Amino acid sequence: MSRSMLLRGGRVIDPSQSHDGIADVLIVGDRMEAIGPRVAGETSGRDGLETIDCAGFVVSPGFIDVHCHLREPGREEVETIATGARAAAAGGFTAVCAMPNTDPVTDNQAAVGFISLFGVAVMSGVLYLSEINRRRQEPGVTAEEAAIAGAKAQLRPVLMMILVALLGMAPAARATGIGSDVQRPLATVVVGGLLSTLLLTLLVLPSLYCLTARRRKVEDHESTS
Repeated sequence: MSRSMLLRGGRVIDPSQSHDGIADVLIVGDRMEAIGPRVAGETSGRDGLETIDCAGFVVSPGFIDVHCHLREPGREEVETIATGARAAAAGGFTAVCAMPNTDPVTDNQAAVGFISLFGVAVMSGVLYLSEINRRRQEPGVTAEEAAIAGAKAQLRPVLMMILVALLGMAPAARATGIGSDVQRPLATVVVGGLLSTLLLTLLVLPSLYCLTARRRKVEDHESTS
């Protein structure tokens, strides 16, 4: 059954539809099913509908920052890909264009592949942890149950994203013709990293989450006893 969510009473801004006003947004699965001022009334009583009050907030397509300084590698004390990605997600940015002012300078295909791959891995982890935390807010759900349910929910989108990238990059990783010396380093980094990302996101990250939650529970119990 697809997850349903109602964003109620927010200021909806959609430049593609020339829309700027207070409205409700109904999301079913990964699609926006309805947008309008009376959607909340039309969907009242629907089973499994999660309602979020967006009064005073802006609902819009994801922003794109075309001038971003992530500073990694070389200036990690200022900013890293991980911290920059988290800040972007918190601010509503779904894509950033990183400047090449790093040390060493990002001037080869392998370095570009590392940066793009790291961004994909971080965003996959952020989305997965957000899903776990959302499920843990449900009454009676343990950390282990939330981790398993979150992994199941994120399996299809993460797997599809990685498979599409692998199918596109695999020929370049095995290329031997003209220009292969330029394509192969980038493709090799991306292909190997995406496979590692799939394992880390769906297997290692849930395990670490459960271990951390279990340790924190023990520490809280010891501090209160």
